[in-house]
Amino acid sequence: MKKREYEKVRALPREELMKRLATEQERLRTLRFDLSLGKVSNVRDLIEAKRMIARLMTILNQHENV
Repeated sequence: MKKREYEKVRALPREELMKRLATEQERLRTLRFDLSLGKVSNVRDLIEAKRMIARLMTILNQHENV
């Protein structure tokens, strides 16, 4: 994620962050399922989904502590 994209995500309200987090978690679940079936050709997508989830959770925690 580029710095500009990260700053845009940080500026989102808590509800929108929660929606994006749920979407990414569902995407990760689907990717893991497809990986077990042998449908995923690019494992990098799994890594990116995990990183995005971590970023979103970090931003949410920072919003709570402010």
